[in-house]
Order: sequence, then C-alpha cells, then structure tokens
Amino acid sequence: MKYIRNDSINPYFNIAFEEYCLENIELNEDYFIIWQNGPSIIVGSHQNVFQEINPYFINHYNIPVVRRISGGGTVYHDLGNINFTFIFKNNKEYINYVTHNEKIMEVLAKLGLKTTMSKRHDILYKSKKISGNAQRIHKNRVLHHGTLLFDADLEYLTQSLRSSMKSIQSKAIESVRSHVTNIKEELNQDMTASEFKEFIIKSISNDYQDEEIKLTDFDHNEIEKRVNDKFLSWQWNYGESPTFKFHNKTSASGNEWSVDIRVKDGLIEYCDLRKNNKPFSHHLIGTRYDIVYLCEKNNFLDRASLLNLFFGEKT
Repeated sequence: MKYIRNDSINPYFNIAFEEYCLENIELNEDYFIIWQNGPSIIVGSHQNVFQEINPYFINHYNIPVVRRISGGGTVYHDLGNINFTFIFKNNKEYINYVTHNEKIMEVLAKLGLKTTMSKRHDILYKSKKISGNAQRIHKNRVLHHGTLLFDADLEYLTQSLRSSMKSIQSKAIESVRSHVTNIKEELNQDMTASEFKEFIIKSISNDYQDEEIKLTDFDHNEIEKRVNDKFLSWQWNYGESPTFKFHNKTSASGNEWSVDIRVKDGLIEYCDLRKNNKPFSHHLIGTRYDIVYLCEKNNFLDRASLLNLFFGEKT
C-alpha cells in the first residue's frame, strides 16, 4: 500500500494534515499515513471537551487540546503513541473497522503479539486496550485512523482524561474508559517507538516496494492555512462542544456558594450564581468557559474556590 510520512509532532498541524489529505489527496489506490503527536489531548468531533478532560492537569502542564474530524472518544497522545491513518475509496465493502484493523493486527502478529478486536473495534492484547479507532467519510473517500499505545506515559494519560465535572448534563457522546497497556511491555525484544513506527511502514508498504507519496510545498502551505483558520482556534477545539448544563456548590471563607450554568458554543449563556442562597451579581454572561477567562472576570472568590465551584473538585 502507498504511504505518506508525516514527521511533524505538532497536534494542530497533524489533525489538519489528515483533513487535507482526506479532502485533497485523491489517488487511484488506497494509502496510509504513520505519524506521532507531542503530548496532547485529541477529542472526538461530537464530544463535549469539558466533559472529557481534567482542566487542572491540562492547564498546569499546558497540554494542547485538539478536536479531530472523526467521531469516537477522547485520547491522550505523546511520542510513545504511534498513530495510523488509512484513506481509501468509499466502497461499502471496505467501510468497516475489521478490514483496516486487521492490517495493524497482522503487523503486531509479526512481533509475536496475538491480538483480538472488541465489539467497539478496539484492538486488545490480553483483554487490555492498545488501540482505539474512528472513521470519517468525505464524499467518495473514507478516513480510518487509530492509535497504538507503544510506550506512552500512562500516568499522564490517566490524569489528563480524569474529568472533574461529575454533574454535567449534556447530550454529547461520552468516552468509555478502558484498561490499557503499552505494546513495548509485551514484546520479547527491545524496540524504540521510532523503530516500531518504521516497522509498521515497512510491513504495510511491502518492504518499501510500494510508492511513498510526498506532499508538495503547496500542500504544506494549505495545511498551515487550515491550522491557523480552524484547528488552532478556541472555537473549534472548545466551542464546538454541544450545549450543556452544570450545577455545583462549594464552601469558601464561611460562605456557601452555588452555581447553575448553561454553556453554548463554549460561552456561558446563563449563570445563576448564589452566595448563601441569595443571588450574587456577576459579569460572566458571554464569557468563555475557560479557566483563564473565568479567573480574569473573578472579583468575588479566591482562585482555588472559583475553580472548585465552576470546574468541580480537583482529581
């Protein structure tokens, strides 16, 4: 199968890269892309980002949050995670997860790992998840992509995806958390993430006999435009979250505080803020539902109590 190397580790660029290839790089044959992101959170296209992430952890470690173009759940990426993308013709016989997951499972079998596929089309090793997958259809093309946990930081993965907002009310598709393991731990040989990435390319490209597709400077410039116009924007990554409601209460300096809010397009549309059960004047309507922005508008609570009230307990 033909292939594209994407050596960028910028999550904003890489998600834009996938979209551009799906919509513009049309070949007579199917092809695949192997790529990696630096530490980042990648959210499904229909998800409520506020429901999926630990805002304290993300904010403290400055981890980018990027919404991808496919459905499915939220995942953590770092350089110990290898991502694969197949782009192929919109043929009903091939719009399924099995056909493309099996290609990856065959690669893993060459390394001595006998894997299975769950009902959710995750790839499992000894009942633990090592790969999650999603798809996106665009006109006559289909994108199928997935993760491969090779040597990811599982502590960062766990902490970054531990939502503190337990009482959120939303119609968004919520992620299903699974027990995971790293492929490297299961191998009977020493291998780095870079070597594993190269092994995948070599295996699926028929020992490099299939053509490597190289994008032009024009292609890269068009991808950068998408990055700046869409994938770097707060509106895309956060504002595309479905409308939701959130209720919480906390104690601070001897007072009882409560809040009922409704967030639409990532902005606070309605806010009933109360101190000792009495309405409390504020200027939060229209504010981004974001730690930095809320702190800028805050003149009534210490920072820790404000975040506790609006984002739930630290986890």
